[in-house]
Amino acid sequence: TKNKFYFIEKYKILVTGIFAFFGFVFGIFGFLYEGNHLFISITNTLSMFAFNFPDSYDKSNLFLLLSAICVAITIFFTALFTFFQEFINKYIAKKIIEGNHIAVFGLGEINRGFLNSDFKDEMAVIIEANANNTYISEYRQKGFGVILGDVLSSKQLELLNYETMQHAIIALGNDRLNIKLAIKLIETIKEKKPSTPTRLIVHISNSELK
Repeated sequence: TKNKFYFIEKYKILVTGIFAFFGFVFGIFGFLYEGNHLFISITNTLSMFAFNFPDSYDKSNLFLLLSAICVAITIFFTALFTFFQEFINKYIAKKIIEGNHIAVFGLGEINRGFLNSDFKDEMAVIIEANANNTYISEYRQKGFGVILGDVLSSKQLELLNYETMQHAIIALGNDRLNIKLAIKLIETIKEKKPSTPTRLIVHISNSELK
């Protein structure tokens, strides 16, 4: 994957599961080392996942230290992917458009074909109106940036960087919308007056509109 964060995001369940497992095992051994009963050791270990870490323990007890580290990492990753994912998604999209990139308008079948073949190794940002599109997570995991919102909105177009945009692929699933967006995009590019050219690829299936 082109993005390290999404490599971790792709395997987040596995990563957090491994740390949680070792945190649990080390915790049980650690509390047993302290002289606790097995049942007490298990309940004390589980309480660590609720931020209830032991106040004091034998400093030579490496099991509890390792358990605390694994539990802390588990909690960190859980919080990261639960509360800060949208912020990180926006940050990644922002970093992509700062460099040479491709802008893809719409995440329908045609654009997915482009992203899976011609531009699979390119840095690309996808602008998708439907937040419930089932392919969003898949392409984020592949390292593409995704911006959610109305692609015809001036606000969304203002988020883009026309100095570094090499291609713009427009395939919204509706010929007239594609043409409307292309015209609006051309007007925006003329207004911004970037020093580098941008190639627009507009999908039109109706031969009368070509």
